[in-house]
Amino acid sequence: MRFAGNSIIGLWILILATCFSPTVFGQKSERKFVRKGNTAYEHKNYSDAEIFYRKALEKHDNFAVAQYNLGNTLYRQNKFEEAAGAYQKALGSGGLAKADLAKAYHNMGNSLLQSKKIAESIEAYKQALRINPRDIETKYNLALAQKLLKNPPQQNQNNQNQNQNQNQNQNQNQNQNQNQNQNQNQNQNKDNQGNNNQQNKPDNNQQGNTPQGSKMSKDQANQLLEAIQNDENNTQEKVKKEQAKGVRVRPDKDW
Repeated sequence: MRFAGNSIIGLWILILATCFSPTVFGQKSERKFVRKGNTAYEHKNYSDAEIFYRKALEKHDNFAVAQYNLGNTLYRQNKFEEAAGAYQKALGSGGLAKADLAKAYHNMGNSLLQSKKIAESIEAYKQALRINPRDIETKYNLALAQKLLKNPPQQNQNNQNQNQNQNQNQNQNQNQNQNQNQNQNQNQNKDNQGNNNQQNKPDNNQQGNTPQGSKMSKDQANQLLEAIQNDENNTQEKVKKEQAKGVRVRPDKDW
């Protein structure tokens, strides 16, 4: 989810040494998978990084750094709700230092904000600022979230406008169909009248005299179908343009 005209900043990254302790890491295989995940993340291979972090969590499901960095990889893949869950698990693991707790709350706030959970993101940013009151980026994102909560994005209004346009197109198409049916009825009446007049005259070439009105009605029907399709394509294109508007998430800030 992207918010028009605004930018979420600052996605903190933890490296392996940040929370190193024998109790947390246990076996070498866990460190190996985390390091491979960090390397893949640095090369922006987020799907590979996700695999390595998950392998580390298979060895130790309460592995704080793996959970935290898994949240980062999920965020970069636009899996914002899953990312928020990973940050939450990292926060609940008890394996993060105090300074890293503020970063985890900051990143969780970003994920919640991208998931349109604005009120929850505000609480996450506030938690981060309680731990680190001087974090300028968290203050910025908190102000952004509070602004969005007060003035939500106009997505609902865009949907209403789209529905109104569709209803107008449907009404217009119905009127066109009615006019077409009336024209067909008029053509049929003319054809019937012409046939009645011809019955009193000897004519050996009655077969193959297809009324011109029928041919014209088929052409009109094809034109009508093309017009309807064009209207639908134009409406879908407008909706895509509205949804494409939004913010740019700035690059990661290495920590």
